[in-house]
Amino acid sequence: MPVKKMAKKPSLQQRTAQPGRDDSQKFVNEEAKQRFDTLIKARQIHNEKGFLLQETEHYGLPANIAEVIDAHHWGKFAEHPSNPIVSLVREFYANITTSQQTFSMVRGLKVSFSTALINLYFGLPDLEDEYSVLLEASSRASLDSCLGRLTVEGTAWIKEKGVSVMKCSRPDLHPLAKVWYHIVRTKLLPTTHIETVSKERLLLLDCILEKKGINVGKLIQKEISSCASRQKGCLFFPSLITELCMRTGVEVTSADKILLNSGMIDTNSIKRFTIPASRPGTEQATKSGDTGDISAQIQHLNEMMQRNLEQQKLFWGFVKAAHIWQKRVFELNLKHKIMNPPLFPDELLASMPADPNTSAAPTDDELESETTPIPQPM
Repeated sequence: MPVKKMAKKPSLQQRTAQPGRDDSQKFVNEEAKQRFDTLIKARQIHNEKGFLLQETEHYGLPANIAEVIDAHHWGKFAEHPSNPIVSLVREFYANITTSQQTFSMVRGLKVSFSTALINLYFGLPDLEDEYSVLLEASSRASLDSCLGRLTVEGTAWIKEKGVSVMKCSRPDLHPLAKVWYHIVRTKLLPTTHIETVSKERLLLLDCILEKKGINVGKLIQKEISSCASRQKGCLFFPSLITELCMRTGVEVTSADKILLNSGMIDTNSIKRFTIPASRPGTEQATKSGDTGDISAQIQHLNEMMQRNLEQQKLFWGFVKAAHIWQKRVFELNLKHKIMNPPLFPDELLASMPADPNTSAAPTDDELESETTPIPQPM
């Protein structure tokens, strides 16, 4: 069945209203307002993460990651999401007062989070969820097999007080599983636990990498309902909820806080995620000269420092060009040249390493020879 397209979200001008909305317009009833005040208002936002997808071969990512994205048709779902609006997210959750709801009233508008609507937003079909079937039928043997496929040799289930709790250590995952775990723990089965992986998330990772059918909308709809029913913990899916509100036409005001959603997964992030973890019993090997992990970390830090220096060089080159242009404007517009602005400190650029892929900032003589029109006095 062909996937339908969602209507375009209204423009910012159409959605933006003046501040001053009262509580009667935010909450469907007194129970929702009380939920907001006691259970929702103080809860932290748990941002979704995604990949930096470029219009190049393999999206600019390693081929094995691009292969998984294409196999699931996750071009939109796997992409790093937009910045969420915190107040919309909290009002959305406050107005979900029953576990049967698949919608929330946000500022007078009905915002659906049904399975079909979420799949429609991501451009995905409403397919059979093989993950849920496998989870329901899972046994100790099948989970042990899953653990063996996704982790390094010798990994066992974590034990607490001598009892196996059916979760493993994240550093023990294979490199590709480590990368996809960041998608699982923020966009499918959210959790704030970073260093351990539950059996549910391990099985979901296995389904992702084995390219089994996963009904994204079904999982997210269930997780939103579960999050709304809890009395504490983070609020999940803030970017998705914000986008659903925007596409429904919910108005925002200048008082609505936008939360920066940093942490986009790019090639540098992937390198960092996949640095091999040291395992018990390897300390002696490291002391005897096995310094591969340390060398990889140092190389990654050097790459980050070089990239930062290159970005600084571009920035200061732009500042210099703007400084010279502004000086010329003053000189042309002042009848008597009484201005004597300070010269740009060229040593800032001289201290930067040369970047063969970036053109140098223009010199004073080059700028003087340009034919770009200069604003004239009125």
